[in-house]
Amino acid sequence: MFKKILTAVCLSFLLMIPALAHAARSNLSWEGFVVDAAGDPVDGSFSVTFKLYDTATGGASLWAETHTVTFDGGVAAVQLGDITPFDGVLDTDELFLGITIDSDTELAPRTEISSVPWALVADDLSDAGVESVKAKLGAAGATGPTGPTGATGPSGGPVGPTGPTGPTGATGTSGVTGSTGATGSGSTGATGPTGSTGTPGATGATGSTGTPGATGSTGTPGATGATGTPGATGSTGTPGATGSTGTPGATGSTGATGSSGATGDTGATGSTGATGDPGATGSTGATGATGVGLTGSTGDTGATGSTGATGDPGATGSTGPTGDTGATGDTGATGATGSTSLTPTVASNTASTGTTTSSTFTPTLTSGGTNPSVTVSTGTSALVIITANVQNSGSGTAVVSFDVSGASTIAGSDAMSLQNKAGNTLQASATYLVTGLTAGSNTFTLTYKTSGSTMTVSNRYITVIPL
Repeated sequence: MFKKILTAVCLSFLLMIPALAHAARSNLSWEGFVVDAAGDPVDGSFSVTFKLYDTATGGASLWAETHTVTFDGGVAAVQLGDITPFDGVLDTDELFLGITIDSDTELAPRTEISSVPWALVADDLSDAGVESVKAKLGAAGATGPTGPTGATGPSGGPVGPTGPTGPTGATGTSGVTGSTGATGSGSTGATGPTGSTGTPGATGATGSTGTPGATGSTGTPGATGATGTPGATGSTGTPGATGSTGTPGATGSTGATGSSGATGDTGATGSTGATGDPGATGSTGATGATGVGLTGSTGDTGATGSTGATGDPGATGSTGPTGDTGATGDTGATGATGSTSLTPTVASNTASTGTTTSSTFTPTLTSGGTNPSVTVSTGTSALVIITANVQNSGSGTAVVSFDVSGASTIAGSDAMSLQNKAGNTLQASATYLVTGLTAGSNTFTLTYKTSGSTMTVSNRYITVIPL
């Protein structure tokens, strides 16, 4: 059974999705997802040997390392270089990764390593390494001496025709500059006389101006009348004295309120008589004084009567008979079979750089451009591949994860993420199997958080393969 499982893994290599990334200054990260021949994820621990070659097939390995790898739901991750150092292997122009599980044959084809490890080599280049590169390029030759400058001839002689250009001679040492010859001092000739100005032509006669019409005479303005003297303002009279306020009359005592008589029986209502003519409205009588009666005391509240006994509940009626089951309807036509291919949906690369100091997962970055997001119709599971360049400026850990919204709701988590420790730069990819989705339209979006530092991210992708 164990041999059959490994054979199935070899045959299912197309479903194995490796991801190599620069995880530190001295190792590489491998992550993968493996299923058996029945399509079920592999679980358990296996001995896995990793080898690097400079050819896609055949040839001797340049480096090898064996790990005991535990697969959980088909997913596993290994740090390469922890056991056997690379020792210059990454300087090779082309590298291919071969993987062997237990004693089975090596998986084919080998995986070509991307350009990320070369960034690792550049990151490790010290001053001594720079000198080594210079040595490989060869030392620059010494600068030859500067040839002498020829002496300057005397000024003022005629300029001869330009001779042909001779071959360039060797540059000698600089000679002494000769003295400048005297400048010639010939006198300037006299300026010739100015020619006479010609006689101007005669000006044509100006036409005569018509006689202007006569202006009418202006009438004499009338004289302005004299302004009268304003009259004197009369004096203000003395205000009259205010009369004294009369003494208010005494308030009469309130008479006692008589007891109310018993209300008699209501007599029968007589028929309505004919409406008489309305009489003249009499004058309104004087308003009598309002008497204020004393309010009697409130009587005691009567005792509350006892609550009557609750009656017995009525008997429950018998259940009616169950109706006959209706006839089963005709079965509808079978729909066309959908495509079974696994088509990945990839968000556009966001190369712009963004930062955050959030300690909880957030999809928002400062100056980060559009955040990668994929909306795809899924079943109950999907493969999600996330890629990013992550830098961490201080202490703590920078984390890149993803959340799911739409038909399903799943928050970003450390369990499904890229993580970078303080002070490092990480360019990496990771693949995760997401299960427990609600079938339908789901949106997968990258999210970020950090602890105790500012994280910077760029070159971000998210790829979703519905299963």
